[in-house]
Amino acid sequence: MPEPPSREPETRRTAAAPFVLCLHLGAHRTGTTLVQNRIAALHGRLGRERFSFAQNQDLKGQPWAFWCRGRKVEADPQADFERHLAVWRKTGRVLLISAEDFIGTTAMFDGRGLYPEAGTRIRRLMRLLSAHPEVDLRLVMHIRRTSDFLASCLAQEAAKGRRARLRDPSRIDPAQFRWSDLVASIEAAAGQRLVLRDFADLPRLGGRAYTTDLLAAFGLPEPTRLQGLGPLGGAVDALPARIADRIPGLGPWRRPNASLSTRGVALADAMRSHVDAQTWAQVVRPFLSRHFSARTGDPAVTLDPSLVAALDGTWTSDRAVLADRLAARHPPIRSIARP
Repeated sequence: MPEPPSREPETRRTAAAPFVLCLHLGAHRTGTTLVQNRIAALHGRLGRERFSFAQNQDLKGQPWAFWCRGRKVEADPQADFERHLAVWRKTGRVLLISAEDFIGTTAMFDGRGLYPEAGTRIRRLMRLLSAHPEVDLRLVMHIRRTSDFLASCLAQEAAKGRRARLRDPSRIDPAQFRWSDLVASIEAAAGQRLVLRDFADLPRLGGRAYTTDLLAAFGLPEPTRLQGLGPLGGAVDALPARIADRIPGLGPWRRPNASLSTRGVALADAMRSHVDAQTWAQVVRPFLSRHFSARTGDPAVTLDPSLVAALDGTWTSDRAVLADRLAARHPPIRSIARP
């Protein structure tokens, strides 16, 4: 892929930046919950690095975030961003925002490709940052096998009925749904390279290896103590790990590329017949509602084998084109400890 135009030499920005903004672009069913759970668990251990963490709920009510997402606001987005930036600088030197739907939603898929408004939204963010060249922006995103991704998107959209733009799998043109095109759009808007990770690789990593890789992707230092973090995914994986040997029917849970929703359905089906009604109501159901998407009941969508083959071909091509991004690390953040 051609190199994106840089808004400023990377070495100068990284060496001089007193504030680092790491943005995790949460795409549909690409392990966003895993990232958020892991960072939340690490938050306290990274406190000495003056590190702050924000999620979707932390951005609610912030006009600048609504404006970046293309929504009309009455307030001044630039002034609102300046206020929040001042607060962030008081609380830390590094802010990591893990935001689902920041680059769009599956409802926007109408044949123009993956997240057709991603470039526009990133350009809006860059417009806010243009007054602050001292801020070092770092972008990370997870991608996944295109056929699995689109099948999950179609299942989610099918639940919406007529409101869905992308309802008919036969209308999907594999050439229009390429991760490499999405990455090129984001990089052109941001003026810098995007660090990528393949969702299928995440479950294959152990808890420590996953955490170390995640921190390196953002350029963050590794905490000295990682042993107490537990298995990958924290509490989400802890319960099935304890019951997997005693409860049959957890095949989808063990499948590396299964989404949390898919695995949630498998877990619920497997557990229902093995617990009494009181345990189900007081323990199991609250656990599932807390850790899995409300859309776990979306109907399954099976793509035509010829379409899957075509999409797998573009996925293989995309992985080859994006190989350097998938192996990339951001430059390490220096001098961020408390003075």
